[in-house]
Amino acid sequence: MKPLLPFLFSALSLSVQAEVQYQMTMSDPAHHLAEVEMTQTKGQGSLDLMLPVWRTGRYEILDQANSIRALKASIDGVEVPVQKVDKSTWRVDSAKAGTLKVSYQLYANRLGDRLHHIDDSHAFIDASGAFLYSADQRQQPLTVNLSVPQGWNSVSGMEKIGSHGFKAPNYDVLIDSPIETGLHKSYEFQAGGKDYQLVIWGEGNYDGQQMADDLEKMVTASQAIWQGYPFDRYVFMVHATNGERGATEHLNSTIIQTSRYNFAPRESYLRFLATAAHEFVHTWNVKAYRGDGLVPYDYQQENYASLLWLAEGSTSYFQNQLLLRSGLMTPQEYFKVLGKSITAFKANPGRFSQSVSQASFDSWIEKGGDYGHNFSVNIYSEGALVSWLLDADLLKQSANKVSYRDLHQRLFAKHAIPATFDDNTLLTELKDLSGKDYGDFWAKRVKAPLGDLDFDALLDQFGLALKAGDPSPYTGLTLDPTGKVLGVDKGSPAWQAGLSDGDLLVAVDGLRLQPGSFEARLKDFKTGQSLALTFFRRDQLQQLPLVLAERPADYQVEVVKKPSRAQKAAFKAWLGIDLPKAQ
Repeated sequence: MKPLLPFLFSALSLSVQAEVQYQMTMSDPAHHLAEVEMTQTKGQGSLDLMLPVWRTGRYEILDQANSIRALKASIDGVEVPVQKVDKSTWRVDSAKAGTLKVSYQLYANRLGDRLHHIDDSHAFIDASGAFLYSADQRQQPLTVNLSVPQGWNSVSGMEKIGSHGFKAPNYDVLIDSPIETGLHKSYEFQAGGKDYQLVIWGEGNYDGQQMADDLEKMVTASQAIWQGYPFDRYVFMVHATNGERGATEHLNSTIIQTSRYNFAPRESYLRFLATAAHEFVHTWNVKAYRGDGLVPYDYQQENYASLLWLAEGSTSYFQNQLLLRSGLMTPQEYFKVLGKSITAFKANPGRFSQSVSQASFDSWIEKGGDYGHNFSVNIYSEGALVSWLLDADLLKQSANKVSYRDLHQRLFAKHAIPATFDDNTLLTELKDLSGKDYGDFWAKRVKAPLGDLDFDALLDQFGLALKAGDPSPYTGLTLDPTGKVLGVDKGSPAWQAGLSDGDLLVAVDGLRLQPGSFEARLKDFKTGQSLALTFFRRDQLQQLPLVLAERPADYQVEVVKKPSRAQKAAFKAWLGIDLPKAQ
């Protein structure tokens, strides 16, 4: 037995050293600077250290390594050479094994990307933009310790150690558990046996306690979709800012950014609650289960996936339902959102050109703009419509016994990470749930552009109807306040006339166009009238005739006057509340 002791001690030593340690010191908060030190064991041979090129929740290459400077490395206290071999990889060029320490400066000033931000009041750190990793240590346990100004409080979805430290079982958990440290307003509550925390950075026209109370109502409504929770504790992080907006889901937390004055009036506050609900739904749909191509994450390149429409679109579909079921949104407010969604869909020429499956795969290269509007679709809004179509069909085929919620509960129960699923998995589960083969639906609604949809029939199933607004003259132009053309709707009068993005409108029928006055000027004309548009293109003055058409309607959703018993039952099965009376 004696010869085994050196080996045993060696194994125990390696086990202790296997933990990866990160230390971040806010060295110059006013100038967004921090010093980072990483400590881990290193075997023999060179070692590559990497920073992800994208962050979870945003399917776009962000080139995050540009924020790192002055990187140095040492092994057992002796400095060793480091060579940068590509935009996000540093190679420790030493064959020596031992304790590796890597230090570098981090410039943290990408708040709008929800990547990192340090100033004299707080620091927000998404690990994908701050902490290097090596492939062989990705699954090792780790700790993060922060040195912050006095009076700051540190919060994360990770397990806390001390006042400003956290630990995670591996790098995947770290990268999906952002840290918010600083001067905050904090609120805690419990719901469904789980612990929640709301942390707000920044001043604004919000009522923090009311936000916490409303979030408590919202989170419990999730159990109308899923049975159980994938977490014990959840953190809502909110940045009340002076311009940045957006949100990102994480493993058991979310970061939401909105203007500090967007918490009122009610319509603005509902948008905040809808965003919070969207990110909370993601805790299941993406963080607990997600489609093929995204399991496991590859942090160093694009992760192509054709089911992002389900990840984002289905989440958008469920978000307002959580508000409705919890009483935070009235039926009329829900119908208003539904009407706006239908209006936006009908006004999007891209619905004839791209499917939700294609849009999902191409999310990494989607750029929006004029071409995107005319030839692409949005995986959020269009994916929500496909989810609604599928939900309605499941309810209809099953006499209201099976819904789209049942499919998502199946995914949570049977295909949770590390498992995954693809189109064939979904078709198999749908057939098992309903007895129907959804192959034809998939071919027409998922793999092909949606084109036109029969919203009248879709709404009628639930005792609802579509009402079109009053017509008005329409050009198909989108202008900025100076008169510059930002976009031209495909097939519109402006498209037919030959106008293009980048043109600068200066006159209508020979009269100078005042800044921001184009839509007001259109009210002087009627559908079918011809007008002359004068504009600059390549600095040359030109003129084209344009014949006004009728503007695509703004739609409203209303309850039918005399709904049938079947319509009332379908509505209750769909949204979990009684069909309200017609107004």
